[in-house]
Formats: sequence, C-alpha cells, structure tokens
Amino acid sequence: MSGGIPIVDGEGKHGVVFDEPPEMEAMFRWHLGRFTEDERAQSLYWRQSTKALDMEAFQKMLRKIHPKLDGIKTIPQVVSYVDQILAAPSHQRFFANWASIEARAGGRLQELVLQRWDHLKPTSFFNFAPYAHHFLRVSMAFYVGLRVGAITTRKSNWIDVEYLRYLPFCKVFSTGDQLQVDMARELMSQDQDMIAADDLKADMARLIAWWNSLSKEDKHEEAAEYGQQPPDLDGSPTATLWRKTFGPRKKGRGNLALKMTPEQNKALFEKLRPQMEAAQAALARAKKAQQNNP
Repeated sequence: MSGGIPIVDGEGKHGVVFDEPPEMEAMFRWHLGRFTEDERAQSLYWRQSTKALDMEAFQKMLRKIHPKLDGIKTIPQVVSYVDQILAAPSHQRFFANWASIEARAGGRLQELVLQRWDHLKPTSFFNFAPYAHHFLRVSMAFYVGLRVGAITTRKSNWIDVEYLRYLPFCKVFSTGDQLQVDMARELMSQDQDMIAADDLKADMARLIAWWNSLSKEDKHEEAAEYGQQPPDLDGSPTATLWRKTFGPRKKGRGNLALKMTPEQNKALFEKLRPQMEAAQAALARAKKAQQNNP
C-alpha cells in the first residue's frame, strides 16, 4: 500500500503501518491553539495579500481581455457558460495545462501533467483529473462572474470563493456567506446538500441541550451504542441529513469498547502488543533512515 511500511511482529503476523501524516499533526496542534512560526507568517501573508487585492483593477483587466459576454448576468448563467467552455472537445489538453498553472504547480510538474496526458490520451479533462477539473471550474466561474458583474469587487470575495475548492470532499456544505451559497448551489453535485450556517448553529445548540439533559449513565450508553449518530429529534436538519447520507440511526455503531471490563481491555491490549511494538520499531527505523538521508 502506498506510503505504508510493511511489518512482521514477533508472532510472525504481517501488517502495514502508516505514520501520522503532517496534515493530521498540524490539525491536532491547531485544535490546541499551537502554531509554528511558519504558519503564523503564512497567516499574516494571507491577511495582508487579501487587503492588497485590487479587485476593481482585476475586473477592468478581465473586461479588456473579454470585451463581450452577452446574456450572462447571474451566477447560474456564469457556471453554465463555464461548463460549456470546459466541455469543448478541442481544448481538453489546454485545460489540463491551465489547471496546473492555476494551481501554481511549477514548470516541471506542468511538463509531467502534459506527458501523462499524451501517454494516456484521455477522452476528457474531467476523466483525466476530476479534482483538477473542479479546481479550474471554480477559478473560471470566479473570473467570468467578476467580468460580467455577477460577483462584486469586494476584496474578500476571492478568499471566500477559494473555500469552494473543498466541495468535492464533503457531503454537506454549510455557510453563511451569500456568494458561497449562490456559487455552491451551482457547483455542487446532485448527491450533496447544503445547510445555512444559522440553521446549523441553531440545531447544534439544540443537540447540545439534549446531550446535557442526559444523565451520566445515559451519556455512557449513548456513546457506547450510538457514537456520533445524532438523535432523531423532530425537525432536526442534522438528523435528516445524517439519515440521508449514512442511513437510519442504529445501535451497535458507537464505541463498544466503553462497555468492556478492565480485564477485557487488558486482554485486548496484550493481544495487540506485538503488532504495536513492531509498528513503533518500524516507524523509528524509517525516521532514522530519513534523518540519515535528508
């Protein structure tokens, strides 16, 4: 498996261990409010670059490059137009290259993208790289929307639109920003849903109140049997969306380890000890090798 380290424990059992990816390590630190100096510098640069954006000048440049785009005035019309352009059969290789440029991939990586395209000879850019297609689709929708006035020149709009690049990785999208709402509604696939930020916040408050109303014993039972599955409260959009995405709430999907006795916990730990020790040793060797060969 890509990225995994094969291991064999003291009992001869085989397995694969994966180290904690840097993204997960960073997310854990951020949750605790711990940031590196590089992360603080990047955050400062992001805030300053947002203030420095001259959206009016950018809009004028786009209108000079594309003097005529008749009949396109709304976000739905913008996305429909972009989709027509992206579907043009004769420009699919060009779009693959444009996406790598838009993502600031660098010259060498751009060359590799085109080499892979020429080797595979895909039927479309979407089939070749679905996420890159989405990435470019978001950018094009922003450029065209700004050009025709469907998107205003508010400085934060570009940053707001960048959040839409994450759409393929979620089942439900929530926002309180009107531009994100309008664009997400057109960019989302049919199996995705959207919930207004205020509605989600209100429902979260209701779920917290429900949880706090439970006794200590009921909380333990709920966590053990149902885990993260929300309760079926009347009118709860969270419960409705959960059922649509994951199916009805069922027992046995929680953290059943909460019901294990101390003896059972100890026996399980001893059973897993050989694999855990082999995994720790393998990770230590991998890190040492990486330090010796930077």
